Order: sequence, then structure tokens, then C-alpha cells
Amino acid sequence: RWPEFPDVPTLGELGMQDRDELFKQVCRALVDHGGFKLVWIGWLQEGNHELTPLALAGNPTDYLEGIHVSVRDEPLGRGPSGTAFREGRTVVNNDTLGNVTLLPWHARAREHGLLASVAMPIREGGVVRGILTVYAGERGFFQDREVALLQEAALDTSFALDHLARERDRAAAEARAQGERSFSQMVLDSLPGIIYLIDETG
Repeated sequence: RWPEFPDVPTLGELGMQDRDELFKQVCRALVDHGGFKLVWIGWLQEGNHELTPLALAGNPTDYLEGIHVSVRDEPLGRGPSGTAFREGRTVVNNDTLGNVTLLPWHARAREHGLLASVAMPIREGGVVRGILTVYAGERGFFQDREVALLQEAALDTSFALDHLARERDRAAAEARAQGERSFSQMVLDSLPGIIYLIDETG
């Protein structure tokens, strides 16, 4: 449970069943209970070099339309999200319009009033697979308290992903075992009442 916001449910209480639903509920919880202006989770799809938004909550919801976030060390990859993914660490930006590194995003940020942001890596199986990025409408918003809250949220999300993976593996193992039991029973059910054992002499 995020300690600074006791009304935020734990990830277990969210009752998520899959990755995408988990991401949507995390974004909604941070906007509804954390008071952040915009929250999104991006994921690196196999064979791609840009983060794909899988969940988004807050206002404006159209901010990410036409936005490209690379995970490479290039101009579109040097913002908080790309850097957080590439370097596996939290990246805080408390003055979007004053940061020349964020020049590719200045126009959209100014238009939507997104003046500060912070991005944290999300891991699956210990490997960075995505990012959690949060925006505020005022410069200097993300101080130690807010950053600690969000780091815990990202860590909890990573733990939840690993839990979901374990559950998938367990369900698959149970399905295989059930299939083997069903096959064995089918073989037994199809045998005649008497089993003949015949050696090489007949």
C-alpha cells in the first residue's frame, strides 16, 4: 500500500487478471488518489525501439498522440521515459520547458500544461521491460515525497508482473498435468478387461 495515500488499494486488492488490466488500474489509482495530472505506462514490444503506451489515465488523454519515445540514446530517447528505460533508474524532470533536452516535446507539453514529470523503470523477471511516467502541471512538483511514492508504485507493479507470470506458469503446469491424467485414464478406459502378456515363444 502506498503509505502517503492510505486510500489507494494494494495491487492485490485491485483484483487484476492480466498485465494490461494491471497497468490500467495502476494509472487510474495514481491519478484518482495521487492527484497527478497524467500517468501512462509504456512497454517495449519485441523487435521495436520505441515505447508503446499500454495504459493511460488523467488529462489530457490525447497528449501521447503522435508522441515518439525511443529507448535508444538519440534525441527522442533522451527524455525521462527513454532514459529511465535505457539506464534502469528513476529520472526526475521538474522543469520541462526549461530543459533543452526535452525540446522535441516542448510544444505538446506547453499546449497541455505538463510542466514536470518523473519516469521509473518497470521490470519483469528482473529485466526492464517498460516505464511508468507521471506528469504534473507545475514546475518543481516532484520532491522526495512524491518520488518515493512513485518508486514504490513502480516496484509494486514489477512485483505484480512477476506474480502474474508465476500464476500463468502454475496454470499451464496444472493444465499439462490434467491433460496427462486425462490421457492415462482414456488409455485405461479403452483397455479390455483382460490384459495378455505374450513373450517371444508365443
